[in-house]
Amino acid sequence: MMAMAGREDPRWPFADQEAAGKEGWDIFWCGDGDSHEPYEIQAIDCPAEDELQLDDDCEAAFHVIDRAAEGSPLHMKAIAFLVVEAPRELAHWAAVRSGGVCPCRGCGGKTWPRP
Repeated sequence: MMAMAGREDPRWPFADQEAAGKEGWDIFWCGDGDSHEPYEIQAIDCPAEDELQLDDDCEAAFHVIDRAAEGSPLHMKAIAFLVVEAPRELAHWAAVRSGGVCPCRGCGGKTWPRP
């Protein structure tokens, strides 16, 4: 998986990718497939020295959604991109945010809100 597969999209340009990277996350292209969306919010696994380290992809998604809810333009732009390109990704996080437990294997079942 690669952050936007090295591509710039006018809805998520390189400047936004760089700003997200400094916070430890980005929108990653995961390929086309029936079992997942082509794009996902993910933590950057090996951040540069000037980038934050988030625990996992769940933490990255929580961060983006929380900041978007606070009105952050960058995070709202990420959500707007995913509304079009990855609606199941957003539905997954909406279910977790409404009191569910994350079903992914990577985070061990994080819940919302964070403690």
